[in-house]
Amino acid sequence: MPSDAPETSLSRLSLLDWIGVLVVAGSGAFGLLVPALIAPMFTRLSESLGATGPSLASWVLHGWVPVSLAVLPLAVLACALVVPQTVTRRRMLLLLAFALTVFATAALLFALYGTLFSIAGTASGP
Repeated sequence: MPSDAPETSLSRLSLLDWIGVLVVAGSGAFGLLVPALIAPMFTRLSESLGATGPSLASWVLHGWVPVSLAVLPLAVLACALVVPQTVTRRRMLLLLAFALTVFATAALLFALYGTLFSIAGTASGP
């Protein structure tokens, strides 16, 4: 770490900080792919097996919900990297972005598995 770099410089971030940036960016990309690629497959599968009615899981997988779950951590990440601020504040924003990523991933996995379990329940019968 250069000692002559200003306190607001991105060069003051450690390797662990940059790994966190990559994890948040990758998770955000996955969240943006859910409504475009993954949710339509689950919809077709549940319709082919006769699962009826909207559920909480299908609501989370479609429309603006997965997009907003993905964009929110990416917005915090962008704020941490673009806006000039101290290293401590950057790290706090990276931590917040990571926490939002964990929440978004948990919500999307809950929705995906909830859809699978409802499909399995429909396929096995009452």
